[in-house]
Amino acid sequence: MTLYELTAQFQQLADALVRAAEDPELETAIAAMLEDTAGNLEEKAEGYARVIRNFEAEAKMYREEEKRLAEKRKVCENSIERLKNNLQAAMAQTGMRKFSSGVFSFAIVKNGGKAPIVEIPPAEELPEELTRVTIEPDKDAIRKYIEETGDLSYGSIGERGESLRIR
Repeated sequence: MTLYELTAQFQQLADALVRAAEDPELETAIAAMLEDTAGNLEEKAEGYARVIRNFEAEAKMYREEEKRLAEKRKVCENSIERLKNNLQAAMAQTGMRKFSSGVFSFAIVKNGGKAPIVEIPPAEELPEELTRVTIEPDKDAIRKYIEETGDLSYGSIGERGESLRIR
């Protein structure tokens, strides 16, 4: 029986138990079925927990493999950058800014886009039209204000969510 079916059966039996409060024999029978269903639900939960643990171990393995591959990727990228820098330096030093050699052609060219701004003074020294101010809500201050005053005109505090903990 699936978890969904067990949950539905449990709810039906719990509802039937409330309705059968006037008939002691029926109440006893339903209580016994309810107990069996609870046992089945516990067994199903145990199975779910085992599957969850397996997925957690697999996810951890993938995370570690991602980290290992990211490190290998970074080594390759650093090697590419180092080799390009060495080649560019050799071309600049020899004055060979552009040439073809078999399959590849090489050229030292200016980068596209806007020229970079090199030196920028601290923001306090700049006129107002050259600065940017970002205003955003301070959620901690709003929460504290609501808790202290009870005034909900600036927001409201929601309910905390729930999560399953398996130990």
